[in-house]
Amino acid sequence: MNRRKLLICVAGLVVLADGFYLGRWLMDLNREKKSEKEIMDIIRSDNVGNDGYKMTKESYEKLRDRCSDVAGYIEFPNDFLSEPVAQSDDNDYYLYHWIDDTETTQGTVFMDCDCSKEDQNITIYGHNVYYDAKARFSPLENLTNQEVFEQNSQFRLWIDDEMRTYEIAYVTIYDTKLDADFDFRIKNFYTDEMYTDFIDWMNEHQLIEPLNKTYIDKTDSYVTLQTCVKWHSEERYLITAKEINREKI
Repeated sequence: MNRRKLLICVAGLVVLADGFYLGRWLMDLNREKKSEKEIMDIIRSDNVGNDGYKMTKESYEKLRDRCSDVAGYIEFPNDFLSEPVAQSDDNDYYLYHWIDDTETTQGTVFMDCDCSKEDQNITIYGHNVYYDAKARFSPLENLTNQEVFEQNSQFRLWIDDEMRTYEIAYVTIYDTKLDADFDFRIKNFYTDEMYTDFIDWMNEHQLIEPLNKTYIDKTDSYVTLQTCVKWHSEERYLITAKEINREKI
């Protein structure tokens, strides 16, 4: 076999291999989307309230009955972001599984395994999906735009038997190497120094101008949403929001 034929054969094998893996990826993606739709059809309502939120007590209870690891549900108004929140015994499982245990590259939005609803700060993670700008925590990167932020500065977190409303105080980027000494996952401010260090870091890295001059006081409850920065593997977006209302459901 001459060199030309050999190159043609090799090229053909490469094309076949690429086609196989592309087909496999598309099949997996279709399976993931089908599984996701089955869950979201249970909980999504066509009725949008005057405040732009869709989740209802009835839908939330259906979700909790359907999936045992449900810790809550996070929703921004007007479909900016709307996702179930899981929690397991580790912070790895829901990186690669949907809320119904289906394997998926998109994972599920999930609460830190060491957090409880009683903590002053609750940390929640979600993928920034490269090929789907609406999936999981992908929309959060848009909050670095001041205009987008101003239209989406509040959100709700359904957690156990409560519905909490939050207002975003900080949009920052955390570098896992450069900022390694800063622990954004801190659950409670036990000392004045812990609080001061937290506020100083947040103010230094702030990317937006918060509405209503929202800030986090030492005694406030808040939530931290974390997702990756695309094309920068060591960086993370941190959306830090102050609790402004809490209701029993």
